[in-house]
Amino acid sequence: MIQKFSHTTKDQLKYYVYLLKHPKTGKIFYVGKGIGDRIFNHAKAALKEKQGKNLKLKLIRSFKKLGGPKYEILRHGLSEKEAFEVEAATIDLCGLDELKIELSNEQKGHGTYRGRMSINQVMIRYEPKDAPRIEAKAILININKNFLPDKDWQFYYEAVKGRWVLYKERAEQAEYVFAVYKGVVYAIVKVDQDSWHKEFRLSEERFKKKKAGWAFTGRRANALVEDKYLHKFVGMHTQMPIRYTYIQGRKLRP
Repeated sequence: MIQKFSHTTKDQLKYYVYLLKHPKTGKIFYVGKGIGDRIFNHAKAALKEKQGKNLKLKLIRSFKKLGGPKYEILRHGLSEKEAFEVEAATIDLCGLDELKIELSNEQKGHGTYRGRMSINQVMIRYEPKDAPRIEAKAILININKNFLPDKDWQFYYEAVKGRWVLYKERAEQAEYVFAVYKGVVYAIVKVDQDSWHKEFRLSEERFKKKKAGWAFTGRRANALVEDKYLHKFVGMHTQMPIRYTYIQGRKLRP
């Protein structure tokens, strides 16, 4: 289990607000703010103080056989003042106890890039392993505008499957499509043969005109392919939303 961040990750996180949660139920029992490895310090303190009346440390000790508490970063990239404000607002909302509230918002708040993340997501984003050379013919599609963390394969598939301005003849050579965010692969789609087709949508110009783009269908790549590339770093995108690994016979290397 991760017990400390690297210097690189600490620099990216800056001040942050975090949650400690029950390892089985996911219920929040503590909201805090900090910098560096602050999120992990409570568990260390609980081990040192084997007896005591501090409720937080008692709970952490009780979770030892369950692998310890769950950690989650709620918001990061903050100044110290901002961290105080976010922490206070979160405590006011939760009352140090997670409320059974289902928000009706269709979209998250502003700044989702700095939003709620598990520790595993923090590591994927800021310390991803380099992917090996991509030998297969693949299209890498930048999903920066549609990205949300901790979504399932279907969410990322919907983000990449359709309405792209590209050459059909070139796209039809691809075996896979990778959903990429800031250089990291979040989903891999095995493209169905002969599935590229035109798909229309109404333009934003008062919905008077129709625009067409190329779309495809596919299925989730097998485990061997995912083991090689999923959550790995394949290199940062240029300003173009689409990259090919097979143009002019070149292989993509991180």
